[in-house]
Amino acid sequence: MEPTIIEENPESEGNQKLVSYVEAVRKLAVEFNAVLVPTHDVFVKHLKEHPEIALTTDGVHMKRKGNELMAQAWLKEAKEILPK
Repeated sequence: MEPTIIEENPESEGNQKLVSYVEAVRKLAVEFNAVLVPTHDVFVKHLKEHPEIALTTDGVHMKRKGNELMAQAWLKEAKEILPK
């Protein structure tokens, strides 16, 4: 799973610092043939499309919407490996 966000602004310093971590997680997923949950991309897309709907209480800890997006991203990527 990619790191999510730091602060509600996709262009914030914290989110810019996360880029190298996101890239590292992606490389590890390829290296270990793991399922990658693109939570960072999902969160940034949401913030750009709906900046009025906050995902965190303090820039890190999730509100209901943040938890919902994280769960949806997990389920979407994991459905191939989940029992039917």
